[in-house]
Amino acid sequence: MRGAWRPAIGKGLRHPVEMRFVDMFMTALGSLIFMALLLVFVIVNFPTEGLTPPEDAPVETRELLLATKTMPQARPGERYETALAYRGGVGAIRWSLSTGEGGLPPGVEFNADEGAISGTPVAVGVFRFTVTAVDARNNSVSRGYEIEVKAPPVSSKAFNLWVAGILALVLAYLGISYAGNSMHQARLRAHASKLHALGLKTMPVSLQGRGEGSYELPGAIDHFAQAAGAARNKSILAFLGAGAAVGYIFWVLNGA
Repeated sequence: MRGAWRPAIGKGLRHPVEMRFVDMFMTALGSLIFMALLLVFVIVNFPTEGLTPPEDAPVETRELLLATKTMPQARPGERYETALAYRGGVGAIRWSLSTGEGGLPPGVEFNADEGAISGTPVAVGVFRFTVTAVDARNNSVSRGYEIEVKAPPVSSKAFNLWVAGILALVLAYLGISYAGNSMHQARLRAHASKLHALGLKTMPVSLQGRGEGSYELPGAIDHFAQAAGAARNKSILAFLGAGAAVGYIFWVLNGA
């Protein structure tokens, strides 16, 4: 086709593209070899001994400071862990603790190697102490701290359990009282029925423990029957309420 591009392949140049790639590869390889030889020459003829400072050269130091300002609050019976932080100084830090007013809480210890405080407090209160940090050049810094071991507040769950327990006890007591009253009224009704069967018209009030007086028969029979029934119903309701309160306690304790 006229006007189409054709690669110019002359005599002895049958693969011009392959030849250009080989030339580029050889050029890159030669450059790498040259740079490697130059680097070896520099290392051999220019030692780096004078570039490192001698061991006794003065070292720039910064002021040693304790970065930890306050201690977190602790709870009795719960694991407590905290570490002191610092800034500046030279080399490793040595830690020490002076008890001062109260020292560490009982059950808590100080790790002088790591500057850490850990343990399980067993008593509430505020415990004060002083921590000192010393660096490798004997620069030191001290700061006073306090750890407050505070009992946790009563949770709503615990409060609900207390209320349910007290309510269960009160309702159980009322249920027993009403049940006893119901049985007493039933006995009075039975006695009034016997007196009425004997032809008596009155029943002494003293039999009910209320002093002198009398009940008219047979009206007293109905009165004692109604009183026994009312006391019995109140007893049933009180026992049902106590049972519901106990059921709620078990429901909460089982992960509600």
